[in-house]
Amino acid sequence: MEASYRVTDLERLFGVSSNTIRRWAAEFEAYLNPQANPGDEKTRVFMESDVEVLALVASMKAENRAPYEDIHAALKSGERGVIPEMPKALMATDDRDKLVRQIGRLELQIENLKQELEDLKEENIRLSEQVKMQRELGQLEGRLEALQNKGEE
Repeated sequence: MEASYRVTDLERLFGVSSNTIRRWAAEFEAYLNPQANPGDEKTRVFMESDVEVLALVASMKAENRAPYEDIHAALKSGERGVIPEMPKALMATDDRDKLVRQIGRLELQIENLKQELEDLKEENIRLSEQVKMQRELGQLEGRLEALQNKGEE
């Protein structure tokens, strides 16, 4: 299965901003898979073939600040760039950061659930007391009715 990349992966890979990646994806859309330009509010996903296109763009821009016309001509002729290796340290840091953020979210959810549980316990106690009082009230009303019936006889 072909590897996929996100905009943040490509930022690190080519050392450019996310805006630059998006601009390149729009400019060279004809050479990219549809997932690279999915439309409004959708996440861009780049396949290896897309990254080869962007690698050529990055290298041509870095070498001689080539105009887009020259890059389009190279791409039309089938030229593609070589995907640089992402430093393993960056990948590990990215994964670690994701896990740290996820742990933080989960810890917050745990705290919220603990508070919700305490609130529910208090509500349960309150409702149990209310049910007990309603039973007692029902018993007292039954006695009162019995006494009233005796008094009428």
